[in-house]
Amino acid sequence: MNSPVDLARHINRGIRRILLIIIAIWLALFTLDSYLEYYLTALDEHYLQLLQLIPWLLPIPLLILLLRQISSAMIGEISQELAHFIAIFTQAEQQERQIDTRQLKFDQFVQLGTIVNKMLEQQRAATNQLSEAQAMANLGSWELWFENERLVWSSQVYAIFELPKEQPPSYTQLLSVVHPEDRELLDTTYRQSLQEQRTYSLEHRLLMTDGRVKYVLEHGQHHYDANGKPIRSVGSVQDITATKRLAHSLQQERERLELVLAGTDAGLWDWNMSDNRVVFNQRWAEIIGYTLEELQPLSLQTWLDNTHPDDLHHSSELIEKHIQGESELYACEVRMRHRDGHWVWVQDRGKVVEWSPEGRPLRMTGTHVEITDQKEGQLAIEQARQEAIAANSAKSAFLANMSHEIRTPMNGVIGMVDLLLQTPLNKQQQRYAQTIATSGKALLQLINDILDFSKIEAGKMELNTIDFNIHHLLDDLHQLLQQSARQKGLNLIISIDPAIPEWLHGDPGRLRQILLNLAGNAIKFTQQGYVTIKLSQQRQLLAAPKERVELKISVKDSGIGIAADKLPLLFQNFQQLDSSSTRQHGGTGLGLAISKRLTELMQGKMGVSSEEGRGSSFDVYLTLLTAKEPLPQAEPATEPHRRLLLVHHPLQGALQWQQQLQAHGWQVEPLQYGLDLLQRLREEPHPFDAAIIDSRIIDIDAATLGRVIRDTPELELPLVLFDADPHRGQALSSQQAGFAAYLSHPVTPAELQQALERLSRSPTPIYPLITRHQLKEQHAALLLEAAESASPPILIVEDNPTNQIVIQAILERLGYTDNDLAEDGLQALEKLRQQRYALILMDIQMPNMDGLETTRTIRDPASTLPDHDIPIIAVTANAMKGDRERCLQQGMNDYISKPVDAKLLAQKLHQWLPKQPAPCPASETESPATCHASDHENNHAIFDFESAYERLMNNQGLFLRVADAFIEDGPKQLQTIAAAVASRELSAIQKSAHKLKGSTSNLSALALSHTAKAMENAARLEQLDEAISYWPQLQSEFTQFMQQLQQRRDEMA
Repeated sequence: MNSPVDLARHINRGIRRILLIIIAIWLALFTLDSYLEYYLTALDEHYLQLLQLIPWLLPIPLLILLLRQISSAMIGEISQELAHFIAIFTQAEQQERQIDTRQLKFDQFVQLGTIVNKMLEQQRAATNQLSEAQAMANLGSWELWFENERLVWSSQVYAIFELPKEQPPSYTQLLSVVHPEDRELLDTTYRQSLQEQRTYSLEHRLLMTDGRVKYVLEHGQHHYDANGKPIRSVGSVQDITATKRLAHSLQQERERLELVLAGTDAGLWDWNMSDNRVVFNQRWAEIIGYTLEELQPLSLQTWLDNTHPDDLHHSSELIEKHIQGESELYACEVRMRHRDGHWVWVQDRGKVVEWSPEGRPLRMTGTHVEITDQKEGQLAIEQARQEAIAANSAKSAFLANMSHEIRTPMNGVIGMVDLLLQTPLNKQQQRYAQTIATSGKALLQLINDILDFSKIEAGKMELNTIDFNIHHLLDDLHQLLQQSARQKGLNLIISIDPAIPEWLHGDPGRLRQILLNLAGNAIKFTQQGYVTIKLSQQRQLLAAPKERVELKISVKDSGIGIAADKLPLLFQNFQQLDSSSTRQHGGTGLGLAISKRLTELMQGKMGVSSEEGRGSSFDVYLTLLTAKEPLPQAEPATEPHRRLLLVHHPLQGALQWQQQLQAHGWQVEPLQYGLDLLQRLREEPHPFDAAIIDSRIIDIDAATLGRVIRDTPELELPLVLFDADPHRGQALSSQQAGFAAYLSHPVTPAELQQALERLSRSPTPIYPLITRHQLKEQHAALLLEAAESASPPILIVEDNPTNQIVIQAILERLGYTDNDLAEDGLQALEKLRQQRYALILMDIQMPNMDGLETTRTIRDPASTLPDHDIPIIAVTANAMKGDRERCLQQGMNDYISKPVDAKLLAQKLHQWLPKQPAPCPASETESPATCHASDHENNHAIFDFESAYERLMNNQGLFLRVADAFIEDGPKQLQTIAAAVASRELSAIQKSAHKLKGSTSNLSALALSHTAKAMENAARLEQLDEAISYWPQLQSEFTQFMQQLQQRRDEMA
């Protein structure tokens, strides 16, 4: 010990032990993570560096304990490196010896120092991460040691309390920042928790130096020694100002929402769709008579238990549609059981407000609003509506019944008067009979107006759209209006734009009705002057497969006009403009209202312009389609550049005729005075092919003018007289005055064109005189001769014997004598393989193979038939909406309904047979396309003999043939229906009723046909009981009809 070496060794050993103690203390402190932050901060950096360089000795058990605790706290390679030293010390302990650092290699000692350095770096990184996390969360931490009253704050505490970091932490300073009103609460809470040895949590405010208020959330806990003495307190403080403000804002919004909902009296629900927990508000429970407490526990089952079972399925479907994105909101009316036992109606609305990333609904919120009173009101309204519908139906039925009861005798009166007028009568008798006829037709028109109005009001008015010839319609219109216009001395002019196609597709009956109403009113309210009907084309648009034609129809007159203040009343129901007009002119006030409603039903519009004392103009705008395959326009019969003089008063009429005649190849020079005609003929001898003279020219009598031209050879040319005031013997007088043609007003364009064609083909003079009657007779004779000379073969496919006779007879009367019969589709196909036909008339419902299947087979290119394009016209008793379209879709060319109308059939044959002459136009009777109300409403007559006889073209022999056929076949048809009813087979009932309907409709057994149709429709709709319910009525009506038919047949035999 006295040598220098021993002294150095002793000093070195002492230093080692001192440093070893320091290392041991450091390692012990390092393992106690609760002290870590404080001691790392306090430990001087120089000491830390020194620890890495000094060799040391330590008892093995302490080394193992410390290194194991450090290793468990470390991760990664540090833990692996310490494991090496733990193994060395464990081996030494087992050998019961100590390890001197001199036994360790130097590199191992360096390695141990490196491990310590890595431990320090890892701890600093963890400390930095903790600081960053606290900053992001606005979270600070603090620690208070009781032994030395040392208070430690993290950097975020300084930031939250807005204190300078160089200022040492102190509890007094912290309390100074706490809001004065919260200081006592904070201090008391802290001391109580310390005393009661529990944690605490408290929200309180901070009052900053600039007056701002912050909200913080503080948590704290305490550590005690074995004797219960507190060692230290640790805690955190978090700035929750933003959260508090957001919560406050949300609370305000919630309060506002609750106020709004309170005003709407709505209940709230919030459904967690993951676990079916549902939150309801108090009003939700009140709607069904409960409080929220009484409904606890709340869940989706609360809703399910109180909702009507019949409404739950519908509600679930609507919720699913909302979830699938088919509706923006869920909305459903449901019934909920009230506490008192009755049901209340609730309007349930909601929306999914939260979705999972996978698109699964998580949360849905909504409202409940009680609508019981509203639903009861709706039920009351619906009941009232049903009662109104029933009343309206009763009114319609009453009107239909009354119409029938009135129309039946009126038809008799008018028919007998017409027959009476054709017998020899003196002037007084003629006047009386004419008055009866006029009054009867006026009354019949009134009935029709009332029925039409009733249909329109009930929404039952339907259009009957077919192909029709617009020129024929205008000719018919001329015929219907000419008498009333002639009686008042009015100039009636009808003109049509040549660009308008001749064949159009629409409802000609309703179009005629509109024009008759407008033109009839114009004539009624015009005392002198003119009435014009002009059709012009607005524009033409291509719309495959047909073209749309936009028509403007103008009806103008020079009558009394309408005052401006009366125009708004013009189209109102039952409205006359003033009582004086009502007394003078009569009428129901329905005509214009019906016309306007019909125009709108045809997707058109109607307008009027008028000036009192100057006349009126009614304009109708309609869009029609051209016919599917319109007939080719006839070439003008006259040679090009034919010249014509037209003398007409007023000149406006000449200008209208000029436009019409120019469309047919005439060059027309209009004149207003007769002397002008003489002057023109003298200026240019024989340059003109004909001249038309109106009898109303004012400077010279028309007959005198004719004689002058007749007696002056150099002026002579064919003359046509328009007679505005015809009377007996006038035609003969005009012929004697030199006129070659005589046409009384109003003259139709077709009549004038026929007369001019005759004049252009014949020399002057022409005998006999060309008149309207003579033109019709000649035209009809030519048609019949042409048809008989080259009658094309027609195949009739019809299983009903009565219908076979009717159709064959009509064809023969029309001149089509080459026709053949097939009783079903199979027979038709066999005949088509054996013979060529020009056209097929095809029934729809037949045994073995119906008409639709037969048509498909004919049209099939793969079939063995020789002609796949033969024209096929459906002839069927099916007259329901859509039947025509169904026939056309299957390949048929056209469609007519039973009972077969001879004139309509003639038009269809002319349209579809190749190169056949057109049938004689029915100029003095209504167009076959017209569908009068009497045809539809008179469904209660057992046997309308007059209608049946007219349908059979007033042919006694044909009627007897048809009657005999039905007398033989009718009972068999009834037996077939009886068997179908007994077997309750819907298909058999439908087919047998359809067959009876067709055969009886041709014989105008209206009641029986109507009942058979009702039975057929019920069977088609699979309403078996309703179909069978018609059987007793059908039997009764069949018996009555057979009695009346047999009686009529015996009378005529």
